[in-house]
Amino acid sequence: TMDTIAGVLNKLGKKIDKGARKAEGYAGNVWQH
Repeated sequence: TMDTIAGVLNKLGKKIDKGARKAEGYAGNVWQH
C-alpha cells in the first residue's frame, strides 16, 4: 500500500539525512585543520 511505501521512504530519507550530516561534519573538520 501507499502507507508502506511512504514509511520505507521516510526511513530511507532519515538514513540518507544522517549520512549526509556525518559527511558534512567530516568535511567541516577537514577544512578547519
